[in-house]
Amino acid sequence: MKFEQIRSKRWGRLLLFAFCAVLFLLAVFLIAYRDSIMAGIWFPTSTNSDEVIYNRQLVSVLKAGCPQGYFGYNESHAVIGTFSTWGPLVIWLYAIPGFFLGAGYNTMFWCNLLFAVLTWVVLAGRLSKRQQFAFAVVLLCLWIPLRQTFTATSEPLHFFLLACVVSGSLAAMQGSGKGEVAALVASALDTMIRPYGVILFLFPMACGWKKPKKGRRIAAIALFAMAATMFSLWSMNQLSAPYGEQALDFTIFEKAAHLDILGAVRYFFEKLCIACRTLYNDYICPTKWGGAEQYIADVTHGFLRVVALTIVTIGLCIYDIIKKDYFKESEYMNKQQLASKIWESANKMRSKIEANEYKDYILGFIFYKYLSNNEIKALREIGFKDDEMKIVVEGSEYVKTVQDKIGYF
Repeated sequence: MKFEQIRSKRWGRLLLFAFCAVLFLLAVFLIAYRDSIMAGIWFPTSTNSDEVIYNRQLVSVLKAGCPQGYFGYNESHAVIGTFSTWGPLVIWLYAIPGFFLGAGYNTMFWCNLLFAVLTWVVLAGRLSKRQQFAFAVVLLCLWIPLRQTFTATSEPLHFFLLACVVSGSLAAMQGSGKGEVAALVASALDTMIRPYGVILFLFPMACGWKKPKKGRRIAAIALFAMAATMFSLWSMNQLSAPYGEQALDFTIFEKAAHLDILGAVRYFFEKLCIACRTLYNDYICPTKWGGAEQYIADVTHGFLRVVALTIVTIGLCIYDIIKKDYFKESEYMNKQQLASKIWESANKMRSKIEANEYKDYILGFIFYKYLSNNEIKALREIGFKDDEMKIVVEGSEYVKTVQDKIGYF
């Protein structure tokens, strides 16, 4: 089978994207971690290392169904069960690929590489060649996401879920129900792992803003997001061991439950001020004057990048909303409105041409409809789904494939 024929099929494109992702990750690893190749891949051996705790729990789940013994920070464990910090949902999600990769010292590492490849595959279906190249350049410039890929932490799983949210939301904008479901499921999973992932629900909300019954849709998504957040908070408090020596602080919720709204707001801003002072004194200042440890400097640089990216993103969203007026009435119309519009257009055209001249227009419409149906049929035979046909436009790489099959485009 020729390469063009393979690439024209859906499975062929997915394999090509995966192959490109593997080559990219391999090149990054050889360039950045070439000194580790001779010594072998290894992780820190400290019992308080995040990577070790992740991998020990994963291997225990794969071999025994649940962690055996208590090995969290300071040998702590959850209130319910034996999971340590970040359990159990994130460990169960890693157990899915881990079941096929096997239980070993580097299981989390190999799972992370797989999630990184899947992230590229999910996004690549929505990107052109130039956009994929630009995406690779941005990853190299940021570097932190790539460095976290070659670890045993859970960040690559979150990258994969974020890619599913973005890709699914874009598909939902084009009318794909499966895309919307995928975006909602990925948002819920990320939220149930870490509660601040609830912000990802904004993607399916925004992409479905102009769809019919948007009020009910957004209300349903908000309830789903609230349920995922409540499960996450309960899971972190009951099913996971505390991170370090601190447990979750539910004081705000307790005050709100007793209708002490002002007290809850005041407590929130007090904690926020304390966190800001700690961030400035313990992280930003040492980094600014060059006396910070590598970990402190990395956290500070990552935080500043996130702040800058958030400001730019919010600015672009505000500009886009103002420019395109997203809050105007929906442009979708029902069948009755469509029929009225067509009838109105026909009346306008009837006043300008004679009745016997209609055939000159109608026959052309019928022939064009035949050509369109024939092209859709050919694309389906190649392997395209209905919601994927929109990418086949003038200048795309699939035009020649269609022309070779039916003789025109």
